[in-house]
Amino acid sequence: MSLKTLILKNHTQLEHSIENIIHHGLELIRSKLYLLNNEKKNLIIEGLLLRECAYWEKFIEIEVVYLVEIDQNKIIREFDLPSNVNLNRRVIKAMLFSNTYKSFHDIERSMSFFKTYIAGNFNLFNDLTKDQLKKTLMLYTLRNYLAHYSEFSEKKLRQEYRNTYGYSKFMQPGKFLTKDAGKHFEGLVHNFSLMSAKMRSSLK
Repeated sequence: MSLKTLILKNHTQLEHSIENIIHHGLELIRSKLYLLNNEKKNLIIEGLLLRECAYWEKFIEIEVVYLVEIDQNKIIREFDLPSNVNLNRRVIKAMLFSNTYKSFHDIERSMSFFKTYIAGNFNLFNDLTKDQLKKTLMLYTLRNYLAHYSEFSEKKLRQEYRNTYGYSKFMQPGKFLTKDAGKHFEGLVHNFSLMSAKMRSSLK
């Protein structure tokens, strides 16, 4: 199987998971079953959001290895290796990730990592739009609050509510995501799919 085929398969798997998450999430939000009160719905929706973030991060880890493998010039120069060396996928993965934990929670901050190791023609992350990056920031602000419940993460979420949506009152993520029949949930999670599609369209 060619590398480009593997890359497209990675995108397809991500997009399929997104479709499932959105389908089940909206079905839950709009359900009239008396057993599913708002509190239960909010908790489940928060869990779906965390799962989709995990899917996205797994997608990026796989994607980066493929994109480095397809053109190895940058990683060879970065590690000062002989120009004629041909690295296999396992070695590339070890070189990229084994020395320290890599977090892709902030995709804008991760851009320098991608730029360091991925050849320009194959750095599909370069083509993501400002709006897509902004929505990812919002989604991960929600995710970080759910992961930590710290004062700092709450402050950041309050700022995003105010600056992005004009909400002056603080809401727990579940309440925000289920608001207006799941409009925010659908829009933020679907953004992962839009980014994937944008990257696919840039693959030469």
